[in-house]
Amino acid sequence: MNRNIEKTTGRVGIRRAEPGEYDALGQLTVAAYEQLPGMPGRDEQPGYYALLRDVEGRANTPATEIWVAVSEQGGLLGGVTYIDNVIHYGAGGSVSTVPDAAGFRLLAVAPAARRQGVGRSLTVECIERARESGRKKLVLHTTQSMKTAWEMYLGMGFKRFPAIDFEQGRLKVYGFYMDIAPVSPAHPETPADREGCGNGGWVSGKSKGHHPR
Repeated sequence: MNRNIEKTTGRVGIRRAEPGEYDALGQLTVAAYEQLPGMPGRDEQPGYYALLRDVEGRANTPATEIWVAVSEQGGLLGGVTYIDNVIHYGAGGSVSTVPDAAGFRLLAVAPAARRQGVGRSLTVECIERARESGRKKLVLHTTQSMKTAWEMYLGMGFKRFPAIDFEQGRLKVYGFYMDIAPVSPAHPETPADREGCGNGGWVSGKSKGHHPR
């Protein structure tokens, strides 16, 4: 499915990224990651930071969508890369072999926008995208430097997935997964649903077209 839907939750809007935002989102992602305690610096892993900046490259990867969180004034608050088929996940380890799975990675929140529900809103969008696509699992990676994200994922119902752990240079990267219930009026609630982060927490906006892939 190719779409560009606007959604809002509180004062955070979630929508597909516009190509003109790719550079700013890349800079935001680098700024968010390099401030994390224990993260390797740009000099240690220049290739990794080049990947963080290269939003356009990710957007042009098959089965991949770039989603952003924006303020009421349109300011960029964060972003995430959603991959509808983990064959195109593009990270180390064995994640690309997980059957019938979608994934998301490189979730970033602007330092000034932390603790406003931005990361959670972007994560919920990825859960709903995977559900709409009929995927059985949604996978992701995080690190011990990302304690806030780690705790958020566990609270939303993700579980550890050691089989897809890998190392990024000297940095240990840990896998997580969520089993995705099919689209159904009676699908079982996830912890995210019960916390008001599921479908009931969203207001869908109008479609604004789509970008070619």
